Amino acid sequence: MTTCALHIRIPAQIKRWLAGEAKRNERSINAQTVFVLRQEMDKEKALGPIAKQTPNASEQ
Repeated sequence: MTTCALHIRIPAQIKRWLAGEAKRNERSINAQTVFVLRQEMDKEKALGPIAKQTPNASEQ
């Protein structure tokens, strides 16, 4: 698997939640972020076109 760096800005509340989840799951924040994103990718793949109909965060 090839990896690349991604620098993003997120609200402090989301970072605190992510850090808490990472600690609870004994993962780094990076590993927790990848885990959460992969879960969402798997959900979208399983649901097919239905998943693509949900509004994204920038539209809410």
